[in-house]
Amino acid sequence: MTAARVAMLSLTCLSLLLTVRPGSAEEERSSRGPLSTSYKLPLHGNYGNASGCNALTDKEPVSDDMTYLTPDEYKGWEWGGGFAFAYESASDEDNKDWTVILACGGEGESYSSLVSISEQKSPQGGQFTVTITENDKSTTLQLCQ
Repeated sequence: MTAARVAMLSLTCLSLLLTVRPGSAEEERSSRGPLSTSYKLPLHGNYGNASGCNALTDKEPVSDDMTYLTPDEYKGWEWGGGFAFAYESASDEDNKDWTVILACGGEGESYSSLVSISEQKSPQGGQFTVTITENDKSTTLQLCQ
């Protein structure tokens, strides 16, 4: 994602945040747009790398490369973020895309981050994966079992 695209998405998200309030008549007429005020992503489950899935289920080993995504948060070893704002773009039952502003914290600092989250169903085995893109860097997580 180019810097210009990130800037455009940031302005679009902020504009939508200011003009379309959850529960408004405009939102109810649209199948796309801001999610509810709790900003839970309607994922098909929890996602993570091996260590992230272990952390979610209190299993060992959990290492410092731990990363996971739940409907409520995106978290790593020493950082984590909740969904301050989420906008769902074109999607269907098997493929969903969101532009998300994360309210993050870690190592004594607070910051926000704009990310793209894409949940895709594999045509081969029917297994879902999630790809999270931030500043042209993508991370793919598997559905935790």
